[in-house]
Amino acid sequence: ERTRTHGDFGTRLYRIWAAMKRRCNNKNCPEYPRYGGAGISYDPNWETYEGFRDWARSHGYSDKLTLDRIDNSKGYFPDNCRWADWETQQNNRTNNLVITKNGVRIKTKEAADILEISLSAFYARMERKKLKTLAL
Repeated sequence: ERTRTHGDFGTRLYRIWAAMKRRCNNKNCPEYPRYGGAGISYDPNWETYEGFRDWARSHGYSDKLTLDRIDNSKGYFPDNCRWADWETQQNNRTNNLVITKNGVRIKTKEAADILEISLSAFYARMERKKLKTLAL
């Protein structure tokens, strides 16, 4: 009897699933040290593409969204993952600077504008002072 497959090989969703597994499992993957090497794993139900695909489709997957871990210190599990737009994804990066004004988180560009300096100058100052957080 012929083996049946899901028919999704090469789709965007399949590539997202494969990349997640590669980051967590493949020691030769450049991102492995920040994922699998740091203890990041994924739900056993997501070992198969079909398990991941079913979760994705029932939780808002769209070609316009990316897979995002809500808490970056935790793995790829249904209660810690969401489909997010690019801006949300970028704002959730572990290497982001946290900038607040009156207790509200603002974007780096807004902070640079408030200080009346260029964005590159803002980053240079933050790097020089080794700051990851700033309150304006």
